[in-house]
Amino acid sequence: LNVETSDCIAIEDSRESAGEFFHSILMAVIGILIILIIMFNSFFKPFLILSIIPFALSGVVFTLLIHNMSIFGFFAAVGALGMIGVVVNDAIVMVDKLDSIKNVSLQSIAKIASTRLRPILITTITTVVGILPTATDKGYWLLADDGGIFTFGDATFHGSAPGRGLKDTFTGLVPSSQGDGYALVHTTGRITPFGTSALESNGSCVVDPVTDAVAAGDGALLLRAPRAVPAGPASSKAASVDSAFLTSLIRHSQGCQTQMDLAPKSLAYPLEEPVKTSSFGWRYHPIWGNLQIHNGIDFVGPNGTSGGAARAVTAGKVIFSGDLVAYGKTVVLDHGGKIATIYGHLRDLPLSVGNEVTTHEAVGMIGTTGLSTGPHLHFELRVEAEPLNPEPFFAAQ
Repeated sequence: LNVETSDCIAIEDSRESAGEFFHSILMAVIGILIILIIMFNSFFKPFLILSIIPFALSGVVFTLLIHNMSIFGFFAAVGALGMIGVVVNDAIVMVDKLDSIKNVSLQSIAKIASTRLRPILITTITTVVGILPTATDKGYWLLADDGGIFTFGDATFHGSAPGRGLKDTFTGLVPSSQGDGYALVHTTGRITPFGTSALESNGSCVVDPVTDAVAAGDGALLLRAPRAVPAGPASSKAASVDSAFLTSLIRHSQGCQTQMDLAPKSLAYPLEEPVKTSSFGWRYHPIWGNLQIHNGIDFVGPNGTSGGAARAVTAGKVIFSGDLVAYGKTVVLDHGGKIATIYGHLRDLPLSVGNEVTTHEAVGMIGTTGLSTGPHLHFELRVEAEPLNPEPFFAAQ
């Protein structure tokens, strides 16, 4: 398509006035005000309710900032409208409740405000994954993803996961049959009772996480959803996204295991003649240049060669064999006792999930897949799914 300048037609603003949009907004606000005046049969209360809107907008900005969101676009606008709607709705409820109080005091206003605003604040600063009403329907419990419990109305606090030292992610609440207790459902399938609840389970070693739970008689039905493998364009955050995926995968695969102590110098090296090129810990990323945690050790072969095949450092079972954005072609071995190892940047994936390997058995050829500056092996040791410096556990060559 070839268009010359002389053929171009300037496009002008066809609106009669540049202030039409402003006038439209003004008319909408006036319309809402009229509806509120008719609803409350008052002029003061509608103005009081509409005065809440600036505070709602401040809440939107605060929410975006604490969640480290720097893009203010369509979804931010939708969030702003949602926050405004919630706060205006709460303002209407508060005004309505104040009408039912004969002697209005600052204390009564504060009590109503705390009842209404507490759920908003909690859902702003944490991720709520479950809600459970009390037997009287006059209160409820909120469950955060870290196992924290928040009570409202006549709900009684019976304990929480952090209070018992449980470091896990949670997905739901199941009520006790008497109504004065609850059980927390872990994403691993483990169930922990509180109060009078007798519902308890040690979970199972299943890769797919539990995403929902419902009461069923004296038990519970757990819903598991397939795990999504990270995908998308390469970025400076790809390694942390891949690492979080592997952490979750290992934690769920080993959910039913009992932790065993790993003895020093009990692991073989993952290469026949390994040469360490990058240590465990903080480093400047070789591609992005920013400071990042390196969860493992990088190895090459002697004289800078690729080193041939990556080898299992001890006997284990394949729980993942796939392609990740930063780690490239990756194999994860489960060694029992909540111990696992990761082999990244492989050239190929000869093993499948469920295959068992022995010490020194090849898990794949050294490659440069994923975010890599050259052929090498990225090796990680995970204990309870968390990265651990593997160097003290390697036996002498």
